[in-house]
Amino acid sequence: QTVAYNFGVPVHRYIILDFNGFKKIIDLVGGVDVDVPRTIVDNAYPTDDYRTERLVIPAGRIHMDGELALKYVRTRHADSDFGRLKRQQQVLMALRAKILSLQTLPQIPEILRALGDSVQTDLTIPEMLAIAQFARGVPEERIRLLTVEPSMVRSWQTPSGAAVLIPNRQALAALMEAFNWER
Repeated sequence: QTVAYNFGVPVHRYIILDFNGFKKIIDLVGGVDVDVPRTIVDNAYPTDDYRTERLVIPAGRIHMDGELALKYVRTRHADSDFGRLKRQQQVLMALRAKILSLQTLPQIPEILRALGDSVQTDLTIPEMLAIAQFARGVPEERIRLLTVEPSMVRSWQTPSGAAVLIPNRQALAALMEAFNWER
């Protein structure tokens, strides 16, 4: 409902993957290779025990296991939520490339069983296989990664004190036009 309200894009189907599932799927494919454009230093990366640790990920091509990939896509103290969004897209593209290179599409049912309670979806196995087969035929250069940029939102504080971003619908119009470019 939130995506449909804010962007006019209805979400008909879903896959929800928790942090453990994210780490497992990266590990199941043997990790991913990611080009880190600049060194990331986060002096307050949150740990599972509600503490923090110092996270340093050097610039360059890094082979990431599930644990490091999760840290890479979650950190935001080194830049912002917008930087985090771009890193998430980067890792998803690296995961796509790895899955396609391994020819793992027939193993989707086994992968889902291995993920167990870490994944929730309303897609059936045949639907997932059909989507994966379709995705295999889409060249990477045909994939457009769109992101909400800082100029497309404004900061706001809720009555309870939470910092949130409010969409600037006029600024988002160009993004939505790009999203709808070939329907």
